Amino acid sequence: MIFCEGQNILSTFHVNPVNWSPFTPFGWSGVMAGAALVFFAFTGFDGVTTVLEEVKNPQKTIPKALIGGLSVLTLIYALVAAILTGIVPFPDLDVPNPTVFALQSVGIQWGGSIVAVAVIFGLLATMIANTTSATRVLFAMSRDGLLPERIAQTNKKTGVPVLSTIIVVLTGILLSGFLSIGELAEFANIGGLTAFALTTISVIVLRYTRPDQPRAFKVPAIWLVGIVGVGGSLALIFSLPLFTILRFFIWLLIGLVIYILYGYKHAKIGSTHEKQ
Repeated sequence: MIFCEGQNILSTFHVNPVNWSPFTPFGWSGVMAGAALVFFAFTGFDGVTTVLEEVKNPQKTIPKALIGGLSVLTLIYALVAAILTGIVPFPDLDVPNPTVFALQSVGIQWGGSIVAVAVIFGLLATMIANTTSATRVLFAMSRDGLLPERIAQTNKKTGVPVLSTIIVVLTGILLSGFLSIGELAEFANIGGLTAFALTTISVIVLRYTRPDQPRAFKVPAIWLVGIVGVGGSLALIFSLPLFTILRFFIWLLIGLVIYILYGYKHAKIGSTHEKQ
């Protein structure tokens, strides 16, 4: 990221404001469609919350990490996009490596090479982070009874949830083998957006149905944050292609079947409330 930002700083001397006209060539529908696809870059942040048990003083450190990271990286993404479209007309950026292409097009060949290497390491880091968060999600669901308890078993020496890691890795390999990168991005985005929307709705409901329940975090201005969160997620979801939405509903239906047949009966939180 540091390399990418450094090279884009050099590129500012090659920005031509004429390339920004029109500023929104595809209108706001194009902006929303682009945002729905670019949202994939932000899905890794929710993974921070999956390692709460491994963090010291999570009540303070996790919110600071999320808010700070999102603010800084959103600014960087916006600046990079502005510079790229300023030095190269946007139709020319429809290539697999737009940053490298843009730098090389203005004569910064060495900068493009450095960015290309940095992108490889960035992708590896993203894969590791997403794999870690996904395995912890399966681990937590299994521990709560929503999935078979065997998935929550950890290695005695390392404490790593082995079976959940194997499941996540194999699923990733199979999906990447049968779907294109664009389809995977759309699928990941709609899944993340739906999870965010449902989580936000759950927070609002629990705030009023169980106001006395102990909370490690408490969202301020819940109605404002909740409406913006749910509304924004739904707007981006319906900006994705219709086929992606239909395919996701099939996937969601499969998940609901698993929950009805197994999770609902074995959920520990459900059995706890019944005893009370």
